[in-house]
This record gives sequence, C-alpha cells and structure tokens, in this order.
Amino acid sequence: YTLKELFLARELFHPNIIEVRSLLGDSCYPSHKFCQYPVLDQVLALGLQTSLKNKGVIQCAKKVESLELTNPEEAHSRAQSLLKYIDTNFSVLVPSKVVSQQKSGKSWGRSLGWMFSSQSGKAEIDPQYVQFFNELVSIRWWPVIDTALCPHMPWYLGEDNEKETENNDKEKSVIRPKLCSGNKVYPIEHAWLVSASSFLLDAQINSDELRYQLGWNNQIPANILAKQIIELGNISDLHKGNMRFQEDMAIVVPQIYKQLAPVVQEVDKSMFIDKKWVWVGSGFATQNQVAFSSAAVVDDLNLYTLPSDLKVFSSLLSFLGVRETFSPSDYVWALAKVKKEKFDNPLSSELITTTISIIQYLADCDLRNCDCEIYIPDSNSILCLSSDLVYDDAPWFADSHGDITQYRMVHPKISNDKC
Repeated sequence: YTLKELFLARELFHPNIIEVRSLLGDSCYPSHKFCQYPVLDQVLALGLQTSLKNKGVIQCAKKVESLELTNPEEAHSRAQSLLKYIDTNFSVLVPSKVVSQQKSGKSWGRSLGWMFSSQSGKAEIDPQYVQFFNELVSIRWWPVIDTALCPHMPWYLGEDNEKETENNDKEKSVIRPKLCSGNKVYPIEHAWLVSASSFLLDAQINSDELRYQLGWNNQIPANILAKQIIELGNISDLHKGNMRFQEDMAIVVPQIYKQLAPVVQEVDKSMFIDKKWVWVGSGFATQNQVAFSSAAVVDDLNLYTLPSDLKVFSSLLSFLGVRETFSPSDYVWALAKVKKEKFDNPLSSELITTTISIIQYLADCDLRNCDCEIYIPDSNSILCLSSDLVYDDAPWFADSHGDITQYRMVHPKISNDKC
C-alpha cells in the first residue's frame, strides 16, 4: 500500500526507478516500510515493476489523463515528460524489427484498424505491440498547444467547444484543452495545413519510427485540408489590408492546394459552396467569383481572374467549380452588387473605368433572353437602371430648346451604340 491505499504489487514500481516519480508522483512506489530489505525482495517476488515498460507507460498515460480534470497544468507537464521518455525509448517499447515489418503495410496511427497480415513472407507482427500502441494512441494524454501560433491562424479547440459555438452558447467559457488522443494530433510543422480541425503537439518527437507510426508521413486527409482552406477564407475579412496575412497566404495557400490536389476526389464538394476558399492575391473569394480569364477588367467588382502563379492548380480548381471564364450574367450580377454597396453615391474614377469596360462587353452580347436589369453610370457617375437613362444624341436640341434636366443622362464615356 501507499498513502493509505491498497495496490497490487504489479501496479507499483521499484524505488530505484526514479524517472517514474515525475510521471506518477510518489504514489507509484510502495510505502517506506515496504521499500526496505528483506520486505522489498518479497514485494519483488509478487510482481513489483523494475523498469518502465509498455504496461507502465500505459499506466502513466492513464494517470495523466485523469489528472487533467483537477490539475491541467500538471497533467500537461507530466505528459511532456512521458512523451520524452517514449520518444527516447520507442525502439525498446516497440522493437525495431516489428516496426520495420509494419512499414511494408500501413502505419498504425490515424486508424485503429491496423493490419496484422504478413508481408513478403515475413512473420506476423506480434499482437502485443499492436495492442500497446493502439491503447497508447487512444488515451487522452498527448500534450497539445492551447493558443494559436499567430492571430490569423485558424485554431481547433476540440469537438465540445465546436458544438457550443454551433449552438451559440456564448455564456459558457471556452475551455482550451491541454491534452488529446494521439489520433487527433499533428506536429507543429503541419500547423498551417491542419490547425482548423486538429491539435498540434506541444513537444518535439525525434524518433523516426514513432513519427511514422503516428501517421505523420502519410497523406493528410482531404477533409482536414478542405476545412483548413475554408476556415482561412472565413477569417480573411478580419485581416483585410494586413500585409502579414497576405504574405503568409501567398506561401500557405499553394501548400494546401498542392496537398489537396492528389486527394481532391475524396472531398465532399458541397463543403465549398458559397465559401470563400480561392485565393486571389489580396483575399479569398468563392468559386463563383473567380475565373481563369475574363473578357473585362473585373477585380474592382467582386469578380476576380485567378493569379497566374495559381494556374498550376487548374485541375484542382476546375474540379471544385472555378470556371474558364465569366458569363454575361456574372457581370450583370457584379454591377447590381456595386449598386447595392454604393447606393446613390458616385463611383470612383477606377470603378467608372471598370464599369464601362463591362458595359462595352455586355453590349456585344446577346441579352435578349436575359431576364435581368442592367445598371450603368449616369452623367454624375451614379449607377442607375439602363432603362431609366437617356443618351444625349442631339446636344444641339438642348442648346436651342432649353432645359432637359428632367432626364437622367448616361455617362458621357458610354457611346450611343453601346447604349
């Protein structure tokens, strides 16, 4: 017993195993009286643990998990100590020949349905090691970073906090987890690819075998990458004009697209509908707002041509809905959106130039079957319905017959044939 509690001898450790104290505390040893010879020899015969092996590691992990509820800071510190021990001794906990056999199949991480079949005539993997790693990954003891690495990085706070956000439960304070299970964590170097839907490990793993078994060498799942790019688009409006955000996105977005391209067929395309996820150089736009080319200058009208450096991802973007070019109805929609935003305020000279280029394009299109209202600028640079405007094709008439201010005249840069 220890601390007035009874334990089986195999649940406790020999007092010489000092590294266990930082993981489990003093309660992991027999009481002082039972640590003295010859009583200690008798306890050893009953199964007292003389080293921290697989069973002890699982015991430590469960202890850390239970400690999070009462002392999350201490649990986090112990988790880091335990992970350091596992990282250093992984080849002992899971012998290298077992790991190398598993390498010919799938890694154990990310999926709990691990493979036991032999490969190339090799013996089957010993189930005891699979069971150990399975349990180690499933226990919620892995230490994670609980604060976003930068203000414009999406940050995952766990499923419980996400459900509260969806239910608009703003009165409940957000509890930032300090621990998670091993199949929900990624290394910090993957932060920009996974931070919207996965935790980041608050420790460095140096063991190549452990990293492999955690699945960190595998392709990142399509749904995680899709969530990441969508969440970046969701927060982009909060960082308009932020040069650091634009610089980071110029690097991050191509990385996400590159990772997503080979697995895009696995994506539920409905995730992207009406979401801003296409990078256009200064911000994000929906796929309906972007085309590979445009018949008119449109960037000032919430329509965008894809930046040339992203056209290498044309197959990915086309699959997810980016079109080759805009249709006339897209330009009509853009003009209506500007009208809604500007109302009866005059357009800037830049917007006038853009608007006129679109009107010149629409004038050459067959819009007879288009049931739409087209806005064009009047002589005061205010957008109005084209049906409400008049083109002054007889200026001499106004000079000789007096006032014509009762009419709203079309902008002077728009010719009669385009009207």
